[in-house]
Amino acid sequence: MSTLAKYCNPDALKDGYKFSASGTYYNPNDGNLAHYLDYIDNLPLNDPPEIYGLHGNANIKYQDIVSNLCINTILSIQPRLVTAAGGLSPDEIVQNKSRELLA
Repeated sequence: MSTLAKYCNPDALKDGYKFSASGTYYNPNDGNLAHYLDYIDNLPLNDPPEIYGLHGNANIKYQDIVSNLCINTILSIQPRLVTAAGGLSPDEIVQNKSRELLA
């Protein structure tokens, strides 16, 4: 209900009403289409947790989840069989590919 009260209240219709503590997200003043497009163009590309009423640590948790998903995906597509003698192990293949991408 507290989140709903933030966005659905009479003050939200007033010019300059702030939807976030930082003031990044606010109700822009009346203007023409170019005025609104300029406001939209200046918004961050990635929405910070504050716009959803969350603490900044929520972004850290999100990044942790995405990192683990990426690592698990890499591990899931890694070959399970060891190659014949003289061949590279799966770990060596991943290390070589990582070095190649870094170069």
